[in-house]
Amino acid sequence: MKSERERQYEAMDAILNNRTPEKRVMVGYKGNSEKQGDKESHLTKIMKDVRMPWFCPKCKKVMKKQLDNQVWMQFQHCFDCQIEFENRLIIDGKYDDWKEKKVTENRLAKYKDELQGIKEFYDKKKVTYYNAINPELGAMDEETYEVEDADEWDAKIDEAVKFFESEIKKLETKLEKLNEVA
Repeated sequence: MKSERERQYEAMDAILNNRTPEKRVMVGYKGNSEKQGDKESHLTKIMKDVRMPWFCPKCKKVMKKQLDNQVWMQFQHCFDCQIEFENRLIIDGKYDDWKEKKVTENRLAKYKDELQGIKEFYDKKKVTYYNAINPELGAMDEETYEVEDADEWDAKIDEAVKFFESEIKKLETKLEKLNEVA
């Protein structure tokens, strides 16, 4: 039985000498083929929402400035559209209300985040932190902190929770009033 290399040499020799090479029948099996065309990753839809598009959805202009990227992350349109929007608010006399509403929404989100962090920390009387000294070797440094007076700890946390809950209520009522005006 000839090796594949010997067959290839004989076929090249036959072609160079104007002879017909040995005919061979190749039989193959083509299994389940994958779908042809564009394939979407599982992250495609997520990245579509996060990534800034090439064109502004409002004015259809190209968004290529650095400011466009920053404004896109906050308002989902280009910097020029934001300038026009704020200018229209100034002309209509509603800019200060809009600005106050944005500041209130941001402060409310910050306070809610702080409250959630405090509530997560409530039951922890002993906290351990691990610091990687040398990640290549796996060396870790462990730091443990314990609460000395649990009753005082709980009282301070309760006080902080009450403070943030009252501030959140105040901001929510202020936001409702601002929404009624707009």
